[in-house]
Amino acid sequence: SNEMFTTYYDIFVRNAHGNYKDILREISYSPIMADMLTYHESKSQEIIWRTKREIQFADENYAREIMQLFSIGLHILNIDGTYKLDDDGNKMLTYTNDDIEEYARVWTGFTRQDLRGNIEAHDEKAVADSNSIDPMKINANWRDPYPKMGLEGKYIGDGYMLCADIPAKSFLKEGAMYRLLGKTKLSDVQRQFIKKNSSDADIYVTVLDENSSLREKLCNTVDGNCQYPSTVTIDHPLNCNGSECGLDQVQVVEVAENLYYEYMKPPCVRHVLFGTGQVAAVGTSPSLLLCIDKNADSAAAACCPIGSNNAKHDSCKYTGEVLPYEKAEARCFEDNMSLCQFTSIDALSCGACCSYEGIFWYGIDNSCAVIVVINKDGKIALERQDSPRQDYDSLTFFRVHWQNNYPSLENQCGNGICESVGDYCRCIPKEETEIFYKAAPQSHDVLNDLHIGGVPPSMMDYTATEVRDGIKIHFRNQIDVYDKDVVFEVKDEFGRVLFFRNIINKVKLGSNGLVSDDFGFRNPPTFMKQEAPEVRDAQYETEAALDHIFYHPNSAPFLANWMIQRLGNSNPSPRLVASVSKAFKSGIYVTSTHSFGSSTYGDLSATVAAIIMDREFRYVVLDQDMSYGSLREPLLKVIAIMRSMEYVQTYTKLSVGLYGAIESLGEMAYEIPSVFSFFLANYASPGGVSNAFLRSPEGILSHKTPSMLNGMYSLVKFGLSECYGGFGLYQRKGCDNEGVFDEALGHLTYNPSFFDEDNVIDELSTLLTSGRVIGPNQELIQRAYLSIMSTNQNQAAALRVAQQLIFSSAEFHTNGIPRNTNIRKDTSSTFAKKSCIQNYKAVVHLQLQGGLDSYNLLVPHSGCSGLASYEQYAQVRGSMGLPKTSLLQIDASSSSQPCDKFGIHPSMPFLKKLYDEKDASFIAGIGVLSTPVTKNDYNEKTRTTLFAHNTMRDELGRLDPYLSMGGTGLLGRFADDLTTKGYSVNSFSVDSGVQRLEGKTPTTVKKALDSKNGIQRFNPSDIEFGDFIGQQAELLNGKVDGYNNVFSDAWSESLYDARNANEYYWAQQKTNVTEEFLAEDLIDGKKSEKFNDGLKTIAQMIGSSECRGSDRDLFYIEYGNFDHHKKMIEELANKLSDFDKILASFVDEMKAQALWDQVTIVVSSDFGRTLTGNSAAGTDHGWSGHSFILGGALDGGKIHGKYPSDLKESQLSRSRVIPEVPWEAQWNAVAQWLGIEDEQGLSHALPNRLSFPSTMILDRKNVFLPDDLINTSCEGEGEPISCSGTLATNVPTASSSHPSTISSSSPSLSPSLPPSGEKGTPTPRPSHIPSSFSPNGQSSSLVPIATDNDNQSWNPSQTLNRLSSIPSPNPMLAPSLIPALSPSLPPSPSQHTSLTPSKRPS
Repeated sequence: SNEMFTTYYDIFVRNAHGNYKDILREISYSPIMADMLTYHESKSQEIIWRTKREIQFADENYAREIMQLFSIGLHILNIDGTYKLDDDGNKMLTYTNDDIEEYARVWTGFTRQDLRGNIEAHDEKAVADSNSIDPMKINANWRDPYPKMGLEGKYIGDGYMLCADIPAKSFLKEGAMYRLLGKTKLSDVQRQFIKKNSSDADIYVTVLDENSSLREKLCNTVDGNCQYPSTVTIDHPLNCNGSECGLDQVQVVEVAENLYYEYMKPPCVRHVLFGTGQVAAVGTSPSLLLCIDKNADSAAAACCPIGSNNAKHDSCKYTGEVLPYEKAEARCFEDNMSLCQFTSIDALSCGACCSYEGIFWYGIDNSCAVIVVINKDGKIALERQDSPRQDYDSLTFFRVHWQNNYPSLENQCGNGICESVGDYCRCIPKEETEIFYKAAPQSHDVLNDLHIGGVPPSMMDYTATEVRDGIKIHFRNQIDVYDKDVVFEVKDEFGRVLFFRNIINKVKLGSNGLVSDDFGFRNPPTFMKQEAPEVRDAQYETEAALDHIFYHPNSAPFLANWMIQRLGNSNPSPRLVASVSKAFKSGIYVTSTHSFGSSTYGDLSATVAAIIMDREFRYVVLDQDMSYGSLREPLLKVIAIMRSMEYVQTYTKLSVGLYGAIESLGEMAYEIPSVFSFFLANYASPGGVSNAFLRSPEGILSHKTPSMLNGMYSLVKFGLSECYGGFGLYQRKGCDNEGVFDEALGHLTYNPSFFDEDNVIDELSTLLTSGRVIGPNQELIQRAYLSIMSTNQNQAAALRVAQQLIFSSAEFHTNGIPRNTNIRKDTSSTFAKKSCIQNYKAVVHLQLQGGLDSYNLLVPHSGCSGLASYEQYAQVRGSMGLPKTSLLQIDASSSSQPCDKFGIHPSMPFLKKLYDEKDASFIAGIGVLSTPVTKNDYNEKTRTTLFAHNTMRDELGRLDPYLSMGGTGLLGRFADDLTTKGYSVNSFSVDSGVQRLEGKTPTTVKKALDSKNGIQRFNPSDIEFGDFIGQQAELLNGKVDGYNNVFSDAWSESLYDARNANEYYWAQQKTNVTEEFLAEDLIDGKKSEKFNDGLKTIAQMIGSSECRGSDRDLFYIEYGNFDHHKKMIEELANKLSDFDKILASFVDEMKAQALWDQVTIVVSSDFGRTLTGNSAAGTDHGWSGHSFILGGALDGGKIHGKYPSDLKESQLSRSRVIPEVPWEAQWNAVAQWLGIEDEQGLSHALPNRLSFPSTMILDRKNVFLPDDLINTSCEGEGEPISCSGTLATNVPTASSSHPSTISSSSPSLSPSLPPSGEKGTPTPRPSHIPSSFSPNGQSSSLVPIATDNDNQSWNPSQTLNRLSSIPSPNPMLAPSLIPALSPSLPPSPSQHTSLTPSKRPS
């Protein structure tokens, strides 16, 4: 897959200094993007109905994400990036789900190019559709042909000229474009309607005369030789010559023998409803009749001799020529024939026309009409009058701009103007065109009022042009007469020159000859011919759709803020965002000496220049600002180390690789965890960042701090290898010799220019932190460097220590300057010491990422009353439903649901077993709610942005839609309340940050666990100097003098958290996991294995609860991906099968630990999904779904909540179901079970709980057994808590005794040794642990004692040198006053060689 990914990456390299529109276009045509966001081979509802007789919709995935993530974001912004607010002070959405549904129809028809022989195949089979390199092509027959209303109520075709307005001989006009076809005669347009067995000899094209001006232009002669460019644009009007003069239009022209160009007809649109329809036939033996606009150039002339119905098609000027009805009629008349209702077309005497088998006009004055069908939401669909559709549900409905109200069943289908058919109104349309302006308008009025594009002067000869109030007015007839042929030329806010005709086209409705003025709408435009869709029109429509989002007022501020964040400022000022937005819009950025950009909207050179040349990026004084800067990306930090420290690859046959980086860093190229990439723009690290209402996107990966630092330390000491969590691929033969790189893949070769401590640290600071290591931190690293030099005279070892300490500093991990005092923070990593554990309980919040299709998890089966039934389920779900015989039946007769029997998905037999054993219950109809809503008011009453992954997940983790408890998470507030009630509470998140665990109580333990390794030990490779690096790192990130940079604080907090994790590491290792977790039996590969390992780690932590002294443990873990936009039936079955097996392992382990009665698992997911499928056999983002809860304390075997009594009536568009109960319902019962039973505590834990009636909230007594029915005994009086005693099998014991002196031959007593089997296990060797080393992380003589001087503020402009004030432990070393940062260490091992200065290029 190398070529596939590098080709995709080249999109960004190629356009880095180009235009953002080109990036949007290229990624939209990329097969990799189409695979990731599932629109590859998405098909229109129309083609699915025709071919399968199933109702399936266009895939919505890309339509949503290209707007939310790649262009305009979720909420409307001012130019400076601040939110625009409505009259009630609320943020406003940039788009709605109706917009998503319309745009989804744009992204139909995309499919891979055929595989080429000179590229990598997508898979080993090398099938034709495995081309992941070339931009995709569009299958026009799969494309949705109907109008699409997009953002701000504008149709995608608004502003484009009508196809009927394109003047004759436009192929000779200024601006006409041609594309080189080479030796083939067939364009993409022709190819669709040519007989399959046609040869080039059967295809006739327009042959240009030797003297043709067009031929000369296409030839592009240089020094007498034709160059034949790949594309040619005519730059001035040309005169016709020879055969050109008899043609209105051309398709393909021959400029030389076997050399052809295609004329690219300009983009144009058609009104979907037309005044007069004419019947046309498909094929030479008509099997399908169509009703099409008689003014459209959509059909060929089939001419019959008088009295015959056997037609001839021999009058075309070139193969594939199509004409409007009247011109086709005239063509027949020239040959003394007429259009007719033919039975066949002569296939022999047809000359140039024989190979065409497309659409033909069918009969003289054979008129027809298109009927408008209106659904309950006011959307319309089209039906042919003479061929009524039997099932209106199968029609494609789209939005229109209603003049007032619309006919509906509630107003008797327009007071009888239209007829009612089932749930729909059926109306006859009448098209009307009106002149709009009678006098010169203002520019902004033209842009708001007119929608039909005008023909530009380059293509049309106008009588006169006047300029009035900044508008160019083109008159075709009489000056100052504002008729329908007047065209206004205006410039919009993005700098585009646009042309509009002085007309509006309306549709009025009626029936039986009656037309009402009360019911009408603007006639919507479409690029696509419904009767004969063309690839070129689909490409034009795609380009127009991209323009809709690219030329949106939100694009500039949204992209500006996003790029500023990625370039190093997480919280840009509104002034900076406005400046960058303006550069993006104008395409130019000018300084006093330079100009950047092309003056074109969307220019990235101008945009980036506006960022990095701005004072917020260049003024060093801002380094002292507490809110300035950002956390650096983990991957970029590692790359910075490898570059600046001069990494050299030893094994040159292998490419440089950071193996397992996605696990250790949380970030790696081509390994994004989801379409949201690695960071969320609005993420705020807990603590100072969040409290200051700032953002720190990179902070979302702070839980990777231990593994990231371990990898960095390993890179310094062992090279690129697997030693002690290193980033390398291979395990070396022993990892006990620092500085020996013989078997590493590569290593850092940096040699400092000078070796005195001042210059070494200055140079490292310059290379790694741009010189930000100053003041106390600079001094501390200098003293550490000098201390190592003084004790073992090893320059290489001293350099490694200095490098590791800088890698540990906030200056390296952020781009601000901390105000550090080198005094250790007052934190405690010791466990609470309890005399007796208080009725231990644990809650595991298990989030199924992506949006589980839970309407296939819990299905009505039998014993149903009312409308809800399996039959209704099967009717609504169609091909997305499960066979009744496959369902695992459960009894719900005691649950007040519409059915007595429900079915569980057949892939979850263990869940059924738990339900039958009353250890599981379902909560039906659950979802994110701010307050109870209906389909009429849900938009106004819902505070959460619906249907988006990130916003719905955020709310699930917060359950505080009105932000009354800002900065806290659901489990964090639970921990707050439990702590105030005297419980000892530990909270853990697995493979994610701790934001969901954040509360207001600082003493509550919050830890991030790694699914693969559980608690990560800090610096297990620190074998040469004991805990020296760790202790010095604490001082580098210690107490601050006054206010500190919030990003430095965020980093130091994550480092201290990593340092304090060792006790939890030993707690985890203490627990034997008796159950074999079934990773090898899983279907879904790495994601399931990761989840399996995560639950195993949780099982270990639960097992260590007693030694940790924890009364309550709260866990958060995620499992994905359930975002099944394609192949839902197959993919969901596999995913749930893995899920069921892993749950079984975890539950069996809890039972083996005799803790199942004390554990509750709460399962949630982003949202439910649409009940109807899409054309990729998947489902899209919905709302309501079903969750379940597991545990030995449950009074289970019930279905709580409310399963919809009518799946049809509960729906929004696309069968999205409105929730019946909020997520607060189940969490209320869980909170009570944990011990939060008072109203005050519950209202704090669930601040939005009282927004719902009590009937929508679950109570503990309905969900759980009483505590006296489960095992809650507290055995013994208890002892002081410690997890450092006897460990689980294969885990080494760390001795608690440390003699005052350790000889060089003594074995190590440090608990930093990894357990047996852990990669990088050192062999026993002479210890270098200082005599005063303390394994519990407390200060030793390695740590300088703070003096009064340490508490004083420091001035970064001063040169601080306090080395002379600290006595030397070794008077033999000069100078005589050297700080005692290290005890006397034995001489360095013989393997350690001295580093010598080396010359490096400047």
